[in-house]
Amino acid sequence: MFWALVALMGAGMAVTMLDNTFAVILGLAIATMGFFAAHGVASAWVTRRARIGKAQASAIYLVAYYLGASILGTLGGYAWTAWAWPGVMLVSGGAATLALLVAVRLIFIAPLPTPEQPSEPVAGL
Repeated sequence: MFWALVALMGAGMAVTMLDNTFAVILGLAIATMGFFAAHGVASAWVTRRARIGKAQASAIYLVAYYLGASILGTLGGYAWTAWAWPGVMLVSGGAATLALLVAVRLIFIAPLPTPEQPSEPVAGL
């Protein structure tokens, strides 16, 4: 699922390259949906895979997420100054390509042996 959502994000970014305001807005909407859906899947995957230290695993993921957003946001600003919108798409496309490569690598990780079970509610509370 993760790779499909990253691909959706990439497709949305490609649509923004059209010389039409409506297409740019539509492309941004598609890319945003793909990005946040992929982020949700990745965040859930981290806590699902962590057998112990789920909170720490989630915290490390969030630190990496915000650090990456800060770095890529800064690089996007420099790319905008140098090459305008195609430069921003180069930075964003590079990040999406990297995420897609990670997603392909994750395909080869063995699934967990048992599905996660929801906790039972406590009676009398």
